[in-house]
Amino acid sequence: PANPELRLGLITLLVEGGSSADALRELDLYDALAPGDARAEHWRARALLALERAAEAEDVLRAATAPSSLALRGRLREERGDFAGAGEDYAEATRLAPTIDLDLSLQRMLEREGRFEEAALVLEAGVRRSGAAVLRVEAAELARRTGRYERALAHVDALIEATPNATLWRVMRAAILRDAGRNADARRELRLATSLAERMVERRGTPLSLVERARVRFELGQIDAARLDLEQALRLAPDLLAARRLLASVEASR
Repeated sequence: PANPELRLGLITLLVEGGSSADALRELDLYDALAPGDARAEHWRARALLALERAAEAEDVLRAATAPSSLALRGRLREERGDFAGAGEDYAEATRLAPTIDLDLSLQRMLEREGRFEEAALVLEAGVRRSGAAVLRVEAAELARRTGRYERALAHVDALIEATPNATLWRVMRAAILRDAGRNADARRELRLATSLAERMVERRGTPLSLVERARVRFELGQIDAARLDLEQALRLAPDLLAARRLLASVEASR
């Protein structure tokens, strides 16, 4: 009963297990055992959020300084539309303890404010730190949206270097080239993607390989062929989300 670390472990389990009212009672005891522990405010806010008491949760975090609490307060501010405040919280949490999720959250907030170059710098710093493919993809897409095609291609080329046989990156590269007005280069890239996708289907024939081939066919305007691939993929794996999403795009284009 007098061990604060064990009580905090219990609080964590109660919140994550859906017993947030019990967690709040335990937190009152924890505050007496470990007054001023920043971890308590994080878990109290989490418990209040689970009980749909968002305003109280944000109030608990009003003087937050720990990265996890700042990130949580940023999410609460974002959800109620305080995008500037959310961006500040994400930026400070990122400065203290950067993570991929924080990079993406901060990038999103900066983009909302039209601060595209700063958003790109956040993603590129995250790439240098973690090498995460998801950050490279976001960096490439941001560069593409803002017309910085060479920067976008550099990110995609790094993805291709890491996974040379991934057709997805070839399709993305073709789309960037097309946006840049380099149509002949885009067509060559799609031909290469087609060859890779065909080989993958012949070698494996998995639902994911069918989705990849469908993605290439869709980019080439081969709508019926793409739909057939996706229908076959869904027969093999009815719950495959990537296939369902791409099929929705295919059907919308018909």
